Amino acid sequence: MNLERSLITLSHTGFTGDFEIHSNRDFWYAYQELWDRHWNAFGLSPFSKNLPQRIIAEINFDFEGKNKRIQGVLAEDTDTNSIVILHRGWFNVSKGGSTRSRFFEFSKRRGVLRQVEYKFVKNEASSRESALFVTDLESGSFVEDVASFLYEVNNYKMLVEHSPEL
Repeated sequence: MNLERSLITLSHTGFTGDFEIHSNRDFWYAYQELWDRHWNAFGLSPFSKNLPQRIIAEINFDFEGKNKRIQGVLAEDTDTNSIVILHRGWFNVSKGGSTRSRFFEFSKRRGVLRQVEYKFVKNEASSRESALFVTDLESGSFVEDVASFLYEVNNYKMLVEHSPEL
């Protein structure tokens, strides 16, 4: 995978700052280790180095995998024994807010993303949870899968921002 490194300004709810990003023709990502999680911000390419860039989605992972407020999930696919990336489905939308159920319905109608069930384990207790499949870590289509996820999130955000009553 051929990635280009750049320094750009990112703008997101509550902050603007300069970050090193890695990009290809489909999307860019920025990574930073924060006090409680691995922060992974994504946006769509092409981008401008002269204007603040909009973060389309974050797929963050907490260090212990036990914080439900953090949207990224690393899970084991018990059929293939591979590790997959899931997203719990909460996104910030600048106008109209967002709900997880609205995004799940949007995604289900369009048939682009697959909703899956997984077992969430915290302190010996477990519960069944729903999430959206992003990609398999060992997939030959890893980059294309992530790009597809980002395009779907962007389509949803654009729709909600222009029609908040959805």
